[in-house]
Amino acid sequence: MGLLRNAANVYEQRGLTGLCRRSVAFFRENPAFLSHGIANALFYLRYGSGIDVTSEDWDNLIILDACRYDAFAARNTIDGDLQRRVSRGSSSLEFIEGNFADRELHDTVYVTANTYYTAAGSETFHSVITCFDHWDEDLQTIPPAGVIEEATAAFDRNPNKRLVVHFMQPHAPYIGPRGRELREKIEDEVDVRGMSLERGLNDDWDERRDGASEAIQAIEAPTTPGVDVTDAEVRAAYADNLDLVLEALKELLSTLEGKTVITADHGELIGDRVPPFFRKRYEHPLYLHTPELCLVPWLVIDEGDRRTITSDPPERYDSMDEDDLEEKLRAFGYR
Repeated sequence: MGLLRNAANVYEQRGLTGLCRRSVAFFRENPAFLSHGIANALFYLRYGSGIDVTSEDWDNLIILDACRYDAFAARNTIDGDLQRRVSRGSSSLEFIEGNFADRELHDTVYVTANTYYTAAGSETFHSVITCFDHWDEDLQTIPPAGVIEEATAAFDRNPNKRLVVHFMQPHAPYIGPRGRELREKIEDEVDVRGMSLERGLNDDWDERRDGASEAIQAIEAPTTPGVDVTDAEVRAAYADNLDLVLEALKELLSTLEGKTVITADHGELIGDRVPPFFRKRYEHPLYLHTPELCLVPWLVIDEGDRRTITSDPPERYDSMDEDDLEEKLRAFGYR
């Protein structure tokens, strides 16, 4: 449950005084959220609180994970009307809670490579189809090809349903050419598992790096003492991931019918300075709303006739083993 929903519940139960007391106690225990609150207030004043993607007009909604608006605008070559939207979340969890959770979207099939799909609930969509059978152990992620395979099959089986397709790229691990170079450059300094630079320790860590306490992700490398990696190198690896998924998307777009929108659940911080203290931040912290995190692309592609959409009771919900889920959350940097 998101912070805003918690605050609303406290307000309903205890009134404004109770909410103020609870807020003071929360910020004493979690000081980072105070700076988040200031940044969020500045963002809301300028951009608002975000759209409900399910209320927008589309037959197919393609979600690129952690895709910044500015990066998409600079690198996209797919024809369409590029607009900008405000996301309801700075993370996949917040996005899914803000758009899908506790809804009745029985006219929609959700194909996803994102591990937070469970936050939507098992009765929300007509079908939830996960792509984890396409997990690549070497890359420690789900490449676009596996998502395209599942999405194409889902479209063929459900021609009268809206289709949501959630890719993991450009989110790390960085699996493009410059991502591989970045891994090779710093693998002697950090614990590398596949293409992901893990926070955890591997079995022979003590033998390789005596005294080291923690491994990192590639996006965190510029903040790590002794690791010679710049923000520019991370941005290049991120750009390759975006290029990779955009190129792959062309295959999927050739098979889909109706009105398609390409968007993102949230953006990414790569050394961007965030108010109120303007220190550099990385990744996509939960409940931190900034332009880099919450301004997302909205590319509208009209291809042929619109589909006739119907609603039917939930039919399929792919679940995951808890241990398997934890492993994939670690690979994506969520643990």
